[in-house]
Amino acid sequence: MALHIQALMLIQVGRLERAAWVLEASISVRDPHQLYAPVVRPLWALTFARLGQRQRGWEVLRDAFATGVPPIFFEGACYWAAWFLFEVGHAREAAVLLGFFEASAGGNGSREVNDLKDSPAKLRSALDGALGAALQEAVAVGRSWTLPDALRMLRDLA
Repeated sequence: MALHIQALMLIQVGRLERAAWVLEASISVRDPHQLYAPVVRPLWALTFARLGQRQRGWEVLRDAFATGVPPIFFEGACYWAAWFLFEVGHAREAAVLLGFFEASAGGNGSREVNDLKDSPAKLRSALDGALGAALQEAVAVGRSWTLPDALRMLRDLA
């Protein structure tokens, strides 16, 4: 089993410190699934946010988008970045990214997110609780965005 899949399973059962270690290992070692690194870095940032290590999470997220994310992986990277933004108190920006993700992925979720066993409905539900009626407006903005728009917002925030 790929390390990033193991890490997500650890996150789901609340073993965040171990998940952070496994995610770091999945990026730094020659994991055969290392091609997922552009998607794993934002997930790793999310793990740090949930551990209360926001600054470290921002550093990881900044590195993820500074090095460039191949377009094929950008949907998955956006999804986990949106979760990170939600966790650190940027719910509106997270909703905009969710809208971009949904428009890019055709509403079905991206392969990277599906492989990592998560659902955009979970994020939408969390954002609905935080934003209420403002969620739909923010998602609509994201649906109109292009890849450069989403990258610009992420780089500006990080």
